Amino acid sequence: MAEGRSGSVTIEVRSYDRGLVKKASGFSCGHPDLDDWLRMHAGQQERRNNTRTFLAVIPRGDHVVGYYATTTYRIEPDDESVEFGAGHRTYPIPAVLMARLAVDRHWSGCGIGRQLLVDALTRVAEASRSVGFELVVVDAIDDRAVTFYARYGFTRFEGHPRKLFLPTKHLLTTLEAQRT
Repeated sequence: MAEGRSGSVTIEVRSYDRGLVKKASGFSCGHPDLDDWLRMHAGQQERRNNTRTFLAVIPRGDHVVGYYATTTYRIEPDDESVEFGAGHRTYPIPAVLMARLAVDRHWSGCGIGRQLLVDALTRVAEASRSVGFELVVVDAIDDRAVTFYARYGFTRFEGHPRKLFLPTKHLLTTLEAQRT
């Protein structure tokens, strides 16, 4: 069980910063692969333009309390796309993948994951004005993460219990409704 703090904490979300990541040597979300990815792979993936990583820090601070990464993605025209309702397409479905989202276990329960997801989806929605894609996809790391994403409108792909999607049109509609 995580040692989470109680109450809500406001964060700043910053673009990937090598210096901040170097200071994040103690970052631990409870999933070593997510911890290791931040420390050992995020920088390389940034430099290669494979992902964009954003870091959550406490305002005016330099301690990474969470992060997320996004990348392009596509769903091949197969059974999975039919389950999405795409029919029998002959071309892939363009998407954005929420490749990683993690919160340091010492800061769990403070609303940081929600703030990171909202930031990510806002940035994805903005990108959709310049680049076309139909879905935001996430491969949840565990059942708890599935529940988290489902609370925010993501739907499971049938036959893939930890793979979820959110149609871009639903995302844009939701964000527009929140602005009015």
